[in-house]
Amino acid sequence: VALSPCGFGGMMWPNGEAHAAQAAEKFGVPFALSTMSILSVEQVREATTKPFWFQLYVMRDREFVAQLIQRAKDAKCSALILTLDLQVLGQRHADIKNGLSAPPRPTLQSLMDLGTKPEW
Repeated sequence: VALSPCGFGGMMWPNGEAHAAQAAEKFGVPFALSTMSILSVEQVREATTKPFWFQLYVMRDREFVAQLIQRAKDAKCSALILTLDLQVLGQRHADIKNGLSAPPRPTLQSLMDLGTKPEW
């Protein structure tokens, strides 16, 4: 049992990746941080006391990939998970209807939502 990598976890809850890593640590199961996470590998490392795994999308920019691997090493990640498929977002119809995008595009509705939910 492990918490698998889930990109954009921080969009669902503030510092979502850090909270998930802390929960995994508390229950003694591995946590895997996604390449597509909102928080950096360094930020998750600061929030935890035990090593976690890092999931890496293999991309064409080898220098960037090498930098990500080094950052994972520096953060004491205990495993590297290689994902060889493309990091393409699925077509989520509800997200399209609601205007979800990364990076977020401010709209009147989203600004009103933020104003009524300061904990976001």
